[in-house]
Amino acid sequence: MNEVKDEVNVLKDEEELETTSSKISEFQYPNYTQKELDKIKESNECHKPNVSLADMKLIEDIDVSPPKPNKAIFFINTSCIRNYRVTLNARQTCAIESAARMNPNRDVFVLFASPVGFKTNGEDPPMIAELKSYPNVYFRHVNIREFSKNTPAEEWIKKDRIQTSPFFIYHLSDYIRLLALYKFGGSYFDFDLIFFKSLDNLPPNYVTQSKTGDDYIENAVLNFESTGPGHKMVEMIIRECIGKYNGNAFDYNGPKAVLRAVKTICKTNNVAQTSPEKCWGLKVLPDNVFFPLVPFEQAFQNKPENYKKVMQKLKDNSIGFHYWSSQTKAIHILKTDKPSAFTTYAQKVCPKAYGNSGTHFDK
Repeated sequence: MNEVKDEVNVLKDEEELETTSSKISEFQYPNYTQKELDKIKESNECHKPNVSLADMKLIEDIDVSPPKPNKAIFFINTSCIRNYRVTLNARQTCAIESAARMNPNRDVFVLFASPVGFKTNGEDPPMIAELKSYPNVYFRHVNIREFSKNTPAEEWIKKDRIQTSPFFIYHLSDYIRLLALYKFGGSYFDFDLIFFKSLDNLPPNYVTQSKTGDDYIENAVLNFESTGPGHKMVEMIIRECIGKYNGNAFDYNGPKAVLRAVKTICKTNNVAQTSPEKCWGLKVLPDNVFFPLVPFEQAFQNKPENYKKVMQKLKDNSIGFHYWSSQTKAIHILKTDKPSAFTTYAQKVCPKAYGNSGTHFDK
């Protein structure tokens, strides 16, 4: 553990060297129109707390009603929700439902940065109502300023540097996932992932590679314990993020920050060749566990010859598969079409989301 403390102190020293005179004027917005900048400002307004509506019951704050240590699976929605209602599309609902069904001994916490809730008359959209029927699914609000208290990011968050970024909602998600794991331990997953096996056989601390390349760590899948080396590793990643924050870079503060911290922890420039023994117990999972498909569109293809190959590939070593919504969101899935790997698994592991999604499994 002395080695752990030494590495944390190194990053603390780097953070202290960073100037504290950063101002909003430092941020540049290349190629952004005034309309787009106004949208960034509006998104910030959506996340203000203490909204009171007569016909709504807002969800509880996570700090008021927290998860059990190391037992939670976190999903995070940082989008701007103007009607104050818990809002999820069919594929997001599938991720939550499949996680809850495959892991009945864990609690699934869906976190919202916007103040949202449910109608007091109980009129919920069908998919949301079905999610609420699962005893291990919880909806919670996160106020980033309150949530960061008593963490390494508390004073940094007060500077509002995230709020000045063109990638505000993405960077906000990057920080909330790390703070959730720092405070409670457990697992974080992006919404564009479907589970068909339990997480129980995975180690207590892990990150994962993706098909992007050997020297790349995803932050779409993270798991750390709330104590011991796991806690220290999350602290290192947080300090890496706040010490080298770049508001104009999409992934520099997310997956690339995790990669930089993992290289420090494991004392290597090649994360593909690490082992838990060299990394304080951290396991770098191979890409086939959660990122088995390239191109990602394979999951949606329904030609018989492609379907059979993909199903075999997923069956071998995968616990679930990430399908990169940014690259596949335009693919519309008509339920009457021939089955794809995505629809085959969806019907099994998220039947309520699939059944209530209408003629297309999109929205």
